[in-house]
Amino acid sequence: MSLGFPNVGDALPANTNWMDEIFNPASVVNHRVTATTKNSFLSMDFWDQNGVIGGEKSNYTRYAVRYNSSKDYAGFIKIGQNLYLNRTDNNNIGTNSAFGGVQSDAFCIRPVNACLRRCRSIRICPISLGPKGIHQSNQPTFG
Repeated sequence: MSLGFPNVGDALPANTNWMDEIFNPASVVNHRVTATTKNSFLSMDFWDQNGVIGGEKSNYTRYAVRYNSSKDYAGFIKIGQNLYLNRTDNNNIGTNSAFGGVQSDAFCIRPVNACLRRCRSIRICPISLGPKGIHQSNQPTFG
């Protein structure tokens, strides 16, 4: 290896795909219950999605209720109401911006840096995934 660059045919210390390291499969759960009568509609909805980056560190949860009703009077007047209530819980990992983010930081880390996984709960890695992106370190990251 000359000047820090491998020669053709030299074995690389690692060939890490950092996109595979930061992206994880994420589950989506969606439940909806609806009821309808002649003049009204009621719907209750639950949506839960884990993030593809950071797993439990990024997720989106929504609870929603919708109620619509209407009534015809004298054949030519229709009075109705539409009500929609929701609650949203959203945890984000920093997005790409002028100051970097998870994906752009992963492009900057050399693939010859190894990311060693000792067990599911402790990772020894030259990077750590924080709330604002990837940070280079030699400290173990948990999670």
